[in-house]
Amino acid sequence: MGVVQTSKKRALEFVIAEQLVEYGARPKLVALLTDISEGYAKKMVRDINGDGGGKRAKKDPAIWFSQAPVRLQHGDRFLMTYFKTEKSIRMAKRLMTAYTEYLYLTQRSNTKDRDPELGFNEAHDLLQLYNEGK
Repeated sequence: MGVVQTSKKRALEFVIAEQLVEYGARPKLVALLTDISEGYAKKMVRDINGDGGGKRAKKDPAIWFSQAPVRLQHGDRFLMTYFKTEKSIRMAKRLMTAYTEYLYLTQRSNTKDRDPELGFNEAHDLLQLYNEGK
């Protein structure tokens, strides 16, 4: 019974990792949010997106956000959706749910900034900054 349960859990990790890659997550973020190694996450990114590493991390996400007020507005929109999500679900699912809601709200807003300013990686960076109190 333990082997079957382990196989199911491992398969679920791959499914979640694939979803994260489809959202645009960097290999390092995929590895952080799942039990998949960063090396295998790089292979997944390459297989799914056709490139080697996904988007590069920002050197200083706090500076990147502060360079454009619209990014802060979108960041606020994302955080609002994130904190509305169920706290008991795992982080990867919670991020994907909140990011999907952020995209939905952004595309249906009555303002001129209907294009999302935040990618999935930037949304995670913002959450990290928020949790650090920055």
